[in-house]
Amino acid sequence: MSAQYFWRWAKLTGWVALIMLLLALQACGGNDNNNFSPNGNGGNVSTNRAVAFSGSVLFVKGGNLLVLHGKDESVTALTSNGSAFQPSVSPTGSTIAFELRAPGSDYSDLATMPLGGGSATLHTYDRLLCKCDPDKSGVFHYQFWVGNPIWTADGKQLIYLSDFYKGGRQQGLANQTCTYYSQNDSIQDLGIVEEPASAQPIPAISATGQVNWPDRPKQLSWPYCYAGGDQDLSLRPGVSDTEILFTSFRYVGNNDVVAAQISLLIIPNDGSPSRIIQLSPPDPNAVLLEPSWSPDGRYITYIRRASGQDNLYIMPVDATIQNGTPNMLDNGLPEKYTLEGGSSTTYYTNMSYYAASQKLASGIIGQPAWGGQNQLFFVEFENNAFNLYLAKVKFSASTPGAAATPGATATPGSAPAITLDGAPKQLTQNGIDGGSRPVWLNA
Repeated sequence: MSAQYFWRWAKLTGWVALIMLLLALQACGGNDNNNFSPNGNGGNVSTNRAVAFSGSVLFVKGGNLLVLHGKDESVTALTSNGSAFQPSVSPTGSTIAFELRAPGSDYSDLATMPLGGGSATLHTYDRLLCKCDPDKSGVFHYQFWVGNPIWTADGKQLIYLSDFYKGGRQQGLANQTCTYYSQNDSIQDLGIVEEPASAQPIPAISATGQVNWPDRPKQLSWPYCYAGGDQDLSLRPGVSDTEILFTSFRYVGNNDVVAAQISLLIIPNDGSPSRIIQLSPPDPNAVLLEPSWSPDGRYITYIRRASGQDNLYIMPVDATIQNGTPNMLDNGLPEKYTLEGGSSTTYYTNMSYYAASQKLASGIIGQPAWGGQNQLFFVEFENNAFNLYLAKVKFSASTPGAAATPGATATPGSAPAITLDGAPKQLTQNGIDGGSRPVWLNA
């Protein structure tokens, strides 16, 4: 975990104290340990041989990419050097994109590799750092981070998080969300950018220490300044526009408390300006994290952190998500920011979908990811470790309302009930990385 992620994680939630409490309580799981057996090929991961599922799951343990095969619960290790995180798989199922971060390094890179294993190909080259302090400010310039890559539906572009557009005196940039102190080079707020999946390695800076502007990624949105940046990218399937779900962090209130929201970046395919719709309130007491699209693009699963738990929720949405109300800044103007290159993004708020959310499970749960046949994978902290779990989502039919008789009011029907179909099944034992979302593979 990079320094800026750990700072935000600890400040936002007090996780250290919570985990220590859980360790002391020694919560007991609901699985028979006799069903678990070691996989010699799987990085010291034991798997539950009593549970089978369709397809396979790509996950991370100790910075290594592993595949759990649903038909027999065997595990295949794809990497072994402990530097791969946050994987995603191309639409063809042939290539993995991931964050490449060597242990102890102060940068990370975007890389790809064949799903069947092999050598990694770099798409950024952030190891070329300017370890210098030209203005004697005490700040060492240009330490770049990338992470959380996802693929566009056609597989031609990679969308990922990067602090390439952080403020900088040498760059001459200013984060549009807070220009007052955004010139500091130390800001490491990760924002959403895009580059061709076929791109050659892009150095963040040239050999002379200057920003390499000709090969810069395309900026898609600004992160809120000084809050650590965005995370948890998820691309909506089955739509013609580009719709990117993500977690947005910002300071709120008079006491500058960090809050997290579920946000949706919509980039129309007709070239019109993009917009961000904030789908949840900036409530520090109910932090929203790790949203993920269902395969049909009609449901969002996410984590709601409140009262010492990370509970799993689901949110139904429309085929066309409504903008809601335009956000207004303190100066009375609409919240709208100019991107590098001249385009702009306007911000809206629509809480109607959030209000219809339903809880699926309680506990210390994270990283929900959908599979086929309403399968839902996630990680859960139990018995001193994060492990991979499998559940099935059940959609019950809605109840129609009663017709109104003359002089009476019609009775409204009930919304479809969404629940887990039975108890979740634990798939792994001995721990996996809780900071990387699992990826279902249809093979």
